[in-house]
Amino acid sequence: PLERFAKMVGLGQRSGVDLPSEKRGLLPWSWKTSTGQHWQGGDTLNYAIGQGALQVTPLQMADLAALVGMRGILMQPYLAAEARLFGQEPEQLAIPHVLLRATVSDNTWLLLRNGLEDVVKSGTGAAAQISGVRVAGKTGTAQATKGKEHGWFVAYAPADHPTLACAVVVEHGGHGGSVAAPIVHDILAAALGQKAQEGTA
Repeated sequence: PLERFAKMVGLGQRSGVDLPSEKRGLLPWSWKTSTGQHWQGGDTLNYAIGQGALQVTPLQMADLAALVGMRGILMQPYLAAEARLFGQEPEQLAIPHVLLRATVSDNTWLLLRNGLEDVVKSGTGAAAQISGVRVAGKTGTAQATKGKEHGWFVAYAPADHPTLACAVVVEHGGHGGSVAAPIVHDILAAALGQKAQEGTA
């Protein structure tokens, strides 16, 4: 079931964003099978919290935040909407459309969204708080082979009517709540027209 849900929300596959060499990431189920390893009970617990051989890209995590914020709808990400040569009409490069739909119960969406809001309200993501804006997010720490862990934070806002989602990774930065969440705060505050210093913890 974990692999099915991971694929349903876009993990382990390319989004088709207009960037060269987009990576798929790595789902551990397929990797363990291809290397002749057997799935163990502890693996489920390990990978459920994003540890072990699971590999994701920052874009996949931003997409995942957006998908939760939109209750299962993910729009196709792109960088450039149009291109224009001097003296010519613009060429449309991307048209917004639904990339995928994830279906889970209304109760599951409610639990997820409330939990992500609580992370920012009173949990490890407090540094992402913005005055007057409800923010939902999640801290993360990715293992590194050498040095400090990589600090992650993913978020969407406003939590009650999402228009923005983002993911920040600070390589070898340590805990995501202390290094990545403040950066997310500044990104969301700037995009929403808030003063960047407001709401910082």
